[in-house]
Amino acid sequence: MHSCSRLPCRLAGSLHRARVPVGVSRCPGRPGHLASRFVREAVSGTPVAVDSDSFEWKYKDNDFTIPVDVVGQGDPVLLLPAISTVSTRGEVSQLVDKLKDSFQTVTLDWPGFGDATRQPMKYDGDIFYTFLADFVKQRFSGPVRVVACGHSASFAIKLAAESPDSFSHLSLVAPTWAGPFRIMGVNPTVRGLVASALRAPVVGTALFNSLSSEDNLVKQYKSHVFTGDSLLTDDFIATKQKVTSHPNARFGASSFVTGNLDVVEEREELLGWIKNAKANIQVVIGNEMPKRTAVEMNAMAEVEGVEVARAPGALGMHEEFGSEVAEAVLPFLMK
Repeated sequence: MHSCSRLPCRLAGSLHRARVPVGVSRCPGRPGHLASRFVREAVSGTPVAVDSDSFEWKYKDNDFTIPVDVVGQGDPVLLLPAISTVSTRGEVSQLVDKLKDSFQTVTLDWPGFGDATRQPMKYDGDIFYTFLADFVKQRFSGPVRVVACGHSASFAIKLAAESPDSFSHLSLVAPTWAGPFRIMGVNPTVRGLVASALRAPVVGTALFNSLSSEDNLVKQYKSHVFTGDSLLTDDFIATKQKVTSHPNARFGASSFVTGNLDVVEEREELLGWIKNAKANIQVVIGNEMPKRTAVEMNAMAEVEGVEVARAPGALGMHEEFGSEVAEAVLPFLMK
């Protein structure tokens, strides 16, 4: 239930592209051409060829360009990064490295986060749900396997229930459904006031910059995101902090932290979606989850028919222990 804000807890006080067959990435504006292909270093150190693509999407009057990376061959697996202040598709790189030999992995950034367009607007859960539904419908020719991390799980669960043929397999890694302020018990009025303050032109920028400083990010990672500090190098934190330095970074982040991105109000509604889903569902739970978060994950795991897997880690287990998470996820996806 608790989603990592990676901001200090003291805050508490449509589609324009042609349909592309699975496995083909087309370059915007160049029909018939593959998107630019480049080579990056995987976690293992082995060079990995990546098809860099984009997905042009419109929500009401707002245009978004969503970066999409495709790696590997075979049946597609959509990997959804957790939603957080420092959310990027790069956080699932270990999963990509381990799954690419068996599947074609597809990763993306959420609207308003990472390298995606960051419109200066008030984001809500409907935006993310609609985006996911449009992307899946346009990108894939049939039910697709999905690995949804953190808060992204709630959107995937809802889509699995309301559009049963969207997914064949749904692996929920450290799934959450409520933003930090909601789980902390902050009342809606205060949540709204804080969200408005963070969106304000001058005050919001200064407040957000302070709260997303490198020191505060380290504190949050040590508190409930990672279980150790071996990955928390100066370069790692500097890279994360750079994600928050975008002029419009505070808009998506403020909506997440204050609960505006929550697509469900009560646990029972979420569990109802899980029960009604046609897809095979797996819940992957870390062995060092925050207590209140673990309660919510265990409730999902107890739904009849849901498979359960355990792996090391906390809320950021998909990034800190991506290899171990992949070992838990791969057999499920292969079924």
